[in-house]
Amino acid sequence: FITAGTASLLNGAPLDELRVPEMTIVHEFGHQYWYGMVASNEFEEAWLDEGINSYSSGRVMAHEYGAAESLGRIARTGIAELDMLRIVNAVLPSSGIIRQPAWEHRDDLSYGFNSYFKPQIVLMTLERILGGQTMARAMRSYFERWRFRHPHSDDFYAAIEESAGQDLSRFFEQLVESPDTLDYEVDDVRIESSDGRYRSTVRLRRHGGVVLPADLEIKFEGAPPERTTWNAEDEQTTLTFDRATRIEWARLDPEQKLLVDKHWLNNGRRARADSRVAASLTSRWMFWLQHAHAFLGL
Repeated sequence: FITAGTASLLNGAPLDELRVPEMTIVHEFGHQYWYGMVASNEFEEAWLDEGINSYSSGRVMAHEYGAAESLGRIARTGIAELDMLRIVNAVLPSSGIIRQPAWEHRDDLSYGFNSYFKPQIVLMTLERILGGQTMARAMRSYFERWRFRHPHSDDFYAAIEESAGQDLSRFFEQLVESPDTLDYEVDDVRIESSDGRYRSTVRLRRHGGVVLPADLEIKFEGAPPERTTWNAEDEQTTLTFDRATRIEWARLDPEQKLLVDKHWLNNGRRARADSRVAASLTSRWMFWLQHAHAFLGL
């Protein structure tokens, strides 16, 4: 028996298109699986039901309503759950860990973040790393193995690793067993010329203790983007290229697989500033300023 409440504030514009009742019903229905049939201990390892259920119900909402507006709309603008999760992940300070007894969290905010939001974005990151089909198969394997039983986090790890055919121990140690964060940055892109050739350097920087391999895409003049992998083991890495053409830009994680990365705005950098964006924004600002002056002059 599932009930879902709402509030009078949500009955009128612009909040009347938010899918709060739908999201609540889907989430509570999901608890029939996590931790209804797969009966983990919410007091000791809350993420095994709340986090996994948030991940599962988020997929249902995205499938039913579209990822771009899975949480609804405000003023005809879609509200995506992923955007909300990334904002929370970027803004909230790191405190506590995911695998932690509920009573050891310092406050309700830490409990909510580490039991609901962070596990969801961690599992979404894992899905993008493994691929959708592999992740779905792994989750099904975990459910079928532990339905009507009482699993712990180690049991979840084992089921996912076995289905994926990969050792994911470091992934879980860093993101579930630790308070460490991840924030990658293309810190600098520089060009030096000599004798008709160009020496291009790209400096990469890792903020936070989480280390996950990241794709690096680099674009040189007159050539398609090139791909390589940065292992991020060192906090700072400088790559040097000696070529007849200049580098245009470098970008980390171009497919945005690492959703746990706290800030995406620093993931790319151009060797030379692109004035087109500034010119476009300036022209729009001048357009509205001109109209404002005309209106005030009436």
